[in-house]
Amino acid sequence: MKIKKSEATGKYSVQYMTSSGKYVTKALGTSDRKEAEMLVREAKIEQLEKLAKIDGLQKDAIASIVAGKKLKLSSILKEWRLYKENLAQSDNTIYTQEGMITRFLKDNNILDKGITSATPELVKKFLNERDGVSLSQREQRQSSLKSFFKFAIAAGYTQKNPVMLVAIDKSKLSHKQKEERPKVAFKRAEYDKLMRHAPYFFKQAIALCWWTGLRIVDVCNLEWDCFDAESDPKTLTIHTQKRDVRVCLPIEDPLIGGGFLIDIMQQIDFDDPVYCFPEQREWMSSPKSRSKLSLYFSRILQRLEMYEEGKGWHSLRRSFVTRLKREGKTLEDIAIWVGHSDSKTTEKYDLSASQ
Repeated sequence: MKIKKSEATGKYSVQYMTSSGKYVTKALGTSDRKEAEMLVREAKIEQLEKLAKIDGLQKDAIASIVAGKKLKLSSILKEWRLYKENLAQSDNTIYTQEGMITRFLKDNNILDKGITSATPELVKKFLNERDGVSLSQREQRQSSLKSFFKFAIAAGYTQKNPVMLVAIDKSKLSHKQKEERPKVAFKRAEYDKLMRHAPYFFKQAIALCWWTGLRIVDVCNLEWDCFDAESDPKTLTIHTQKRDVRVCLPIEDPLIGGGFLIDIMQQIDFDDPVYCFPEQREWMSSPKSRSKLSLYFSRILQRLEMYEEGKGWHSLRRSFVTRLKREGKTLEDIAIWVGHSDSKTTEKYDLSASQ
């Protein structure tokens, strides 16, 4: 604690440390030294600072005792990753969240410090920094940090989650930052054009996404047995990668191509006894290489003068839902075909009203 006199105003102020470890300055409003000291005594600022220091020591001690040693945040991050892997979460989700957590720790120079160094003030700065990032990306940052500190609490490394004490300040975001990414679906004429010009794999993948509504990750992980179930050879059966939901599609139904997918599958090279697209499956298995498919697809759209913001592989899934809704299918029935547990999620994919 320090009592200081301002050269500019001639008045005294007191600087002291809070429980978060941050120093604050409080104006005393007097130019008399003795009066300033009296005000500090009456406010019991010195005692409050001592309590704050003790509180900080207690937090470090608790984390140290429970962990058996003073763990660095970098070590806790490694344990968090293993925890996520044990939960069988997708590599892409882990990779994305780990990147955001690592950036938070590195930007604040606390990667090699104890967990109590991650304060609500630092979280607030990270979530609300003026870097032009959209609201959805800020929410991803928030979700990633919540996951990390939730694990730390469960492991006994801390008692508090600093993210729970902070909110994203939407008032400081521009209209563009608050807007969601445009949701776009392909029209039938665009699909036909893609089928005429797309190269191998992309042609098969586009057809499968258009006629089944499958995500591109599920197309890449297709197995030959998905189309050759002995009990029902006219059904495409797949367990989706994202939610591990069992989806069964009647491939001879006109809405699922009326048998066209059988012709598409017959065009695929038999390079692997299990997987239909082994090379693309390898790409999808690595978070660093899975972006190749989106990049290549964007280049195809640009070459065909079909590219626009928001248009990509997921647009074909929206096209599937939109087409089925127009054909009179209920959202509940469509939800079953696309593997949604709630038809409200399916409703977000229906763009029939806007086209």
